[in-house]
Amino acid sequence: NIHCTCTRSVASCIWLVMEGRKPDYSFLMGYCGISEEEAKKRTDDTVDAIKAAGHHMYKCMESRRFASSQLHKHPAYPEVRARFGDPDFSLIELGCSFGTDARQMIFDGLEVGKLTVSDLHDFYWNLGRDVLFKDDTSAVKTVFMDFAVPFGEGGPGTVAEAFTERFDVVSAMAILHVLSEQQCTQFLKNVFISLRKRGGLLFGLCVGSGVARDWSTIPTDGLPSREPTPRFLHSRDSLHELLSSLGFTDVRVTAVVLNESMTAVIPDREPGDVWTLITFSASRDDA
Repeated sequence: NIHCTCTRSVASCIWLVMEGRKPDYSFLMGYCGISEEEAKKRTDDTVDAIKAAGHHMYKCMESRRFASSQLHKHPAYPEVRARFGDPDFSLIELGCSFGTDARQMIFDGLEVGKLTVSDLHDFYWNLGRDVLFKDDTSAVKTVFMDFAVPFGEGGPGTVAEAFTERFDVVSAMAILHVLSEQQCTQFLKNVFISLRKRGGLLFGLCVGSGVARDWSTIPTDGLPSREPTPRFLHSRDSLHELLSSLGFTDVRVTAVVLNESMTAVIPDREPGDVWTLITFSASRDDA
């Protein structure tokens, strides 16, 4: 019951569906040099800390699917990885969470000085530093801010001035489906602004729908400044259209339809809803 709705092969997309259905501790074990028992303990301790602090418990966290990165299985990642050695290369990971993907990229050869990580706040990142990957001394640049609001006017010292055409690559894993439609559009506008011209690349993944629609509400636990507005799920076509309308080129969007057993854990689901997992990439190539 898996259907790929684009020209890419199902084999290139199926990892999104089949991987991560149970915890995988292999990367955490290898990166930190610890036993599986210790990896499980750190993972459980991380989940317990989220509960104790009252922050939002995303499904990937609740099911302990954060100890290993699936980043290297994204269709665009080989292209991204091949650029790690470029002298002036710069990458920002948005929605860095505990820092698993960031550490995967460092493990794959990305110099720490070429990497910036960002999230709404530092809670999850600090858990990754202090609990999940404790004793790891990698010090990357961090920027904690809401990337789904307008940057504002440019000028010395402003967000717009700091981010405009700053990065060669933007990673946006599992973000779009936790935003409202307006937030999602603004987020991607900001990504476009942040990418360098002539070769800037966005790549990411998100939960999607057969038909673009509102669903549930955006996470607000631990985020007092956010109003409980509806989340928005893009379809393959709606996301492709949005990226193209914002000026992105070479837009590639892949959607894999999930069967009933795979969506059973999703809250606020209605009979007949079609759920998908979407991978996407897009370039900025304006002069």
